[in-house]
Amino acid sequence: AKVTLSGDDLRVRPHINVRRGDRVQIYAPRLVAGKRVSPMVEPEEGTVSRTLSTFVSQKYDGNQYRSNNIHQLLGIGGESMTSMGTVYQLRTYGGVDSDMPRDWIKFVTTLVPANGLWFSRGGIVTTLKNDRFLDLVGVKYGLNEDQSLQNRPGAVPRFASFSSYIVEPDNDHVLTRLMDPSFNPMTTLALTETPRIGNVEGSLAPLDNVVSKSDTLVVAVPASVSRLIFFGDKYAPGWNAYWNGQKLQILKANFIFMAVVVPPGAGELEFCFEPQSFFLAVKVSLAAYTLMGILGIVVLIRKIANLRQNKLTFT
Repeated sequence: AKVTLSGDDLRVRPHINVRRGDRVQIYAPRLVAGKRVSPMVEPEEGTVSRTLSTFVSQKYDGNQYRSNNIHQLLGIGGESMTSMGTVYQLRTYGGVDSDMPRDWIKFVTTLVPANGLWFSRGGIVTTLKNDRFLDLVGVKYGLNEDQSLQNRPGAVPRFASFSSYIVEPDNDHVLTRLMDPSFNPMTTLALTETPRIGNVEGSLAPLDNVVSKSDTLVVAVPASVSRLIFFGDKYAPGWNAYWNGQKLQILKANFIFMAVVVPPGAGELEFCFEPQSFFLAVKVSLAAYTLMGILGIVVLIRKIANLRQNKLTFT
């Protein structure tokens, strides 16, 4: 539900939990001052509530990086598989009913062998500790063992320019490369196609000037950075990239993510999600409504004609 109160947008996500003995308990966030919500579940004594307050108030970059230990950050330690992070705009890699296509499952479980503690049909628990996996998916924030905030320096940003890449024959070889301890995801991208760009050594450059517009992300790319641009969202049909309005080819990067090569100079890079299935459904729906309208008009004309014929016959 979404309500407006005193000019502040407050998003509410109720959660229903069925317990033993057929007892149903409802956990729902309660509204508080400002644009934040707080779960009704009481936080564990002493640390979690303070941790969440510190985490939310600090200058973290939720657009560029993902977070770990979402349930603990939100103070709902008893519900480790949660999607409540969406309320706080905390991006992560799992949650209840996580979107788990086969290539994503292969990516995650190859880097982190699956077990019932974090992986199930219901979703993914955001408690993984494998540094290579966390770096690749851009997890910068989390909690240390003593509940202090963790700021991981090796997390790959969501948007960044790269000057160095390596090309593998297929995705399986890319996955093997990603697992190689000598591979550095902060300096190099693993691709399956050779981009039309020079390959030189160097570290990535984060691109922090990003504007979100509904289903479009607009990235400001300065002229000074390398032209190979990484986008750390999952590769999927329907994503299109445009440079100053000109469509670009999207490459698969690091097995599961995306990259494009932009022309020289400064400009705006747009990533738009435009799934053909959606537009096809819209076209089919419009055609169906049009046909129904035509049939309705035909039926109406026939009824009018029958009424006139009956009137003439009666006369």
